[in-house]
Amino acid sequence: MGFVGSATYALLPKLIPAFRAAHPGIELILHESTSASILDRLERHQLDAGLVRFPILHSGGYTLMPLENDEFVAAVPADSGFAQRDAIALKALAAEPFIMHPSAEVPNLQAIAMLLCQQAGFVPRVTQEAVQVQTIVSLVESGLGVALVPSVAARYINRRVRFLRLTSPRPAARIGIALATSTDSDDRQVQRLLEVARAVVG
Repeated sequence: MGFVGSATYALLPKLIPAFRAAHPGIELILHESTSASILDRLERHQLDAGLVRFPILHSGGYTLMPLENDEFVAAVPADSGFAQRDAIALKALAAEPFIMHPSAEVPNLQAIAMLLCQQAGFVPRVTQEAVQVQTIVSLVESGLGVALVPSVAARYINRRVRFLRLTSPRPAARIGIALATSTDSDDRQVQRLLEVARAVVG
């Protein structure tokens, strides 16, 4: 099973123990990657399943089961002038350097983040790029800029980064993590994984 890095914040720690308890005889081998790579490997039948970020911009030979809903928040350094707030209008960050996902490796989140900035009336000045959410947060912590990240990143308390709810623009599209499986898969082990995932998310 492939997984995106941000699945380790909350989803994997719930899903893996539940699956191992229900099916101790099935070996689960994990591969960290990006959503685009996971979906490509699913279609090539190199993976059985994957935890990927949605929405997905392009359809393919896979089915998505949403497991975790989320939304973007602004990550700012704790010593910045914005850090005393709990929420912020995205337009207030227009002059700041931005840290973004690269479009080649993480096209979905990058496209939605760029769209949000454009809806706020500006094109962000992107000075750094990073693939994983954890890396982006670390770069914000280092004072290299601000970023739009999934709110699940705030579950790990970091005293040197503040996560601010966006008051405007309100995101039109929800983001989250889904379990992706091949559309033509009838593998019994994959079906068992889907059953456990349904039970975990209620």
